[in-house]
Amino acid sequence: MASLNDFLNWFAGYAENIEKAPTAKQWQRIVAKVEELNDARAAGEPERAVANAPSPPQPRGDAKPTTATAWKAQYQGALIEGGCDEETAKDFVSEVKVDLSTPPKEAAADTLASLGIATTH
Repeated sequence: MASLNDFLNWFAGYAENIEKAPTAKQWQRIVAKVEELNDARAAGEPERAVANAPSPPQPRGDAKPTTATAWKAQYQGALIEGGCDEETAKDFVSEVKVDLSTPPKEAAADTLASLGIATTH
């Protein structure tokens, strides 16, 4: 089941791709997502809007995350790219200890290696 954390991960990944102030189009997407959450809450379905949130986009290049939320979004993306299904990746993200000095792709590769899944990082 989706949660507020899923939305926050989506937003962190989305925000990583905004280099300065958001463009009008980016701001409209943010406002629309918040309105969707408010509408769902008012209708008594707070999880509905979050469940429809897209997966976080991959940040441009290998941008170093500066927040735990951004780090987790990149870690989850790397787990999925490495062969984890989305639900398992979410489980790992909920339990991971964030270390901003460790690149998320490296941490994900270590996690996958502990499961016997070989990756290159």
